Amino acid sequence: NTTDVRRGKLKLYESWGFPELWVEVPDRESPSRPTGLRPGLTIHLLEGDAYRISPASRAFPGWRAVDIHAALNEFALSERSLALAEGIGRLLGARDGTGPDDDPMLRSLRAESRAEGWAEGRTKGKAEGIAEGEAKGRTNSRATMVRELLLARGIELSEGFLADPSALAELPESAIVAAALACDGERDFLLRLGRGQS
Repeated sequence: NTTDVRRGKLKLYESWGFPELWVEVPDRESPSRPTGLRPGLTIHLLEGDAYRISPASRAFPGWRAVDIHAALNEFALSERSLALAEGIGRLLGARDGTGPDDDPMLRSLRAESRAEGWAEGRTKGKAEGIAEGEAKGRTNSRATMVRELLLARGIELSEGFLADPSALAELPESAIVAAALACDGERDFLLRLGRGQS
C-alpha cells in the first residue's frame, strides 16, 4: 500500500514482483499531493511481469477498491466497512482452515466473554428460579390453607378442587380467607373469588 507511484515507482514495484499493489490517494488534501490527483484507491495486480488495474483485490477476495478506499478514510470503521472486513475474514478463514480462536487475543476475548455470559446467566437463572420457587410455594401454601379451612368447616371437596391453584396467586390473602370462611361449598368459594377479582 503506497500513496505515491510517480517517478517510475510502479515499474520498480513490478520488477520486485509484488503480486498486488494498492495506490491510495486519501480524501484529505495534503500539501504534498500533486495537482490533479483525485482521491481514490487503485489496485494493481501483477500478471506476468506487468501490473494491470483491477476493480477488486485478489489478496482479499471480494474487497473492492471503492470499499477499501472508504475504509482507509474513515475516522472509525463504519458498520458497513466492519461487515465487509468480517465477511472477507470468514472467506479467508474458510480457505485457510482458520477461525477466530487461532488469534491469541480473540481467543482470550471470546473465552472471557463466554465466562462472563455463563456467570451472568447463572446469576440471572438463580434469581429467577428463586423468585419462581417462592411464588409457587406461596400459591401452593394458599391452596393448602383453603382446603384445610373448608375441611375444618365440614365442607366436602372434590378430588379436582384447586388442582390448578394459580388463580390464588394474584389475590390478596385476606380475600381468600374471607371467601373460605363465608362460602357454603367449593362452587360458592370459587364464585366469591370471582367477585373478589373484579
